[in-house]
Amino acid sequence: MQQKQLDHYWDLAKEKMSRFFSAPTLEIIFEDVRIRDLDGESVTLVTDSGFKYNEINTRYREGVERAFEEAIGFPLHLYLMFDGEPTDIERLKRHIHETSTGEPPSFLFKTHSDKDTSAIETVRPLTAEEEKDLYPFRAGEEPVSPLTKEYFLPKQQGSIFPASSYEYTFDNFIVGSSNKFAHAACIAVSNDFTSNYNPLFIHGQSGLGKTHLMYAVLNRIRKRSPGVNILYIKGEEFTNELVNSIQSKTMPEFRAKFRSCDVLLIDDIQFVAGKESTQEEIFHTFNALYEDHKQIILTSDRPPKDMKTLEDRLKTRFEWGLIADIQPPDLELRVAILKKKCAENGLTVNDEILIFLAENLRSNIRQLEGVIKKISAFVFLTGETVTMQIARSFIAEFVGSEEPTSVTVDRIFSIVEQKLGVSKSELIGPSRTKNIVAARHVAVYLIRNVTDISLPHIGRIFNRDHTTVMSSCTAVERRMLSDSSYNFTINEMLKTLKNGSR
Repeated sequence: MQQKQLDHYWDLAKEKMSRFFSAPTLEIIFEDVRIRDLDGESVTLVTDSGFKYNEINTRYREGVERAFEEAIGFPLHLYLMFDGEPTDIERLKRHIHETSTGEPPSFLFKTHSDKDTSAIETVRPLTAEEEKDLYPFRAGEEPVSPLTKEYFLPKQQGSIFPASSYEYTFDNFIVGSSNKFAHAACIAVSNDFTSNYNPLFIHGQSGLGKTHLMYAVLNRIRKRSPGVNILYIKGEEFTNELVNSIQSKTMPEFRAKFRSCDVLLIDDIQFVAGKESTQEEIFHTFNALYEDHKQIILTSDRPPKDMKTLEDRLKTRFEWGLIADIQPPDLELRVAILKKKCAENGLTVNDEILIFLAENLRSNIRQLEGVIKKISAFVFLTGETVTMQIARSFIAEFVGSEEPTSVTVDRIFSIVEQKLGVSKSELIGPSRTKNIVAARHVAVYLIRNVTDISLPHIGRIFNRDHTTVMSSCTAVERRMLSDSSYNFTINEMLKTLKNGSR
């Protein structure tokens, strides 16, 4: 890959990193970091500072990997290179992978002079002031790891919620007939959170945009009324905090936290059903906020009346305000979402393929996002245009295999042994012999393409993780593009499996 392309992807990743890391972190730690290599499995970054090497490796690795995954569409492993000896990236990768100590390899320290070995750059810990500048804080507490999802605003801003919520707004929420009412209700509440829509209860299946709307409300209130005390929490986390408060005998602080906010948002409230102590606290918290004219917003995967183990007094209160449901997106909305996701990822996919995908991926928005990630990965790795045939193979993970259900993993192992001479025990074993690895790639590819087994499940069959499964499929697809004989063999195996004959 040319350096210009590498720099482009590094710029995209840094844009995503701005959501995970503070501006001082990006400026101090990543300003002079360069990108050296990028392939379908890993990315290699280079720095000439031992301090930065240590900080990225021990504090920022997960955030950088997550940023690249969001920018490119598939996961990559991060390798760090200290700018000096050696220049062999593969040697560096092996060394870091084997040691995983979090320290720069000893042979990578750079000296100011080939003869002056005393001038080796050292790695020192951060000072208290640097910690304060570089890392976000829990409100009024100790700094937390920048690699976790739990970033918090300073206490004086009056809000506590994950920084990942910043990207969700009303502007990037796509409205259709299935979510129009819920969208309008959320806008009304965000414009006047002392309205009669209290509580606002949004329900719908997973992956339809309930959390997006909650974050959109949160962001609009935060922008319009910066001094408002907003608190966002998931139902399960509310229970966990309650248990911890009981154990640590800090219930007064727990109650003060939840009963003093101006806007309380509880996501996935269905998780409190059946938990007696949690429901008791929710009941009293609800009453305190409601009587004080504070806004309450709740989401659930079902309406209150369908929560069988939820106390009747809570069901009644949840129904006091406005109940809005979100239905699975219709065809027009699914096409619109796919087009928007393509635009966000810089992809060009013709309308016929988008309509085909929309017709087959009907359950939720996460399916649509998932298929766009697969397309993005394919375009990135091969440089090819997505065809209808390729689109058909992409949706197998989401809608199940189009092949007969009689095609099983054992039959696939059997045909691989027949054609390539490698047994099942060798395929699922630890051997890294070249011919066994090549046959294993084929077996993984066949399972991936003729069954509805998920990536993690396939990984478990071969005692490997899902990223290895993706790499195997990519290896086969690349060779099929360049080796006509190999392409013919793979297609013959697919045809044999499809026809149910040997």
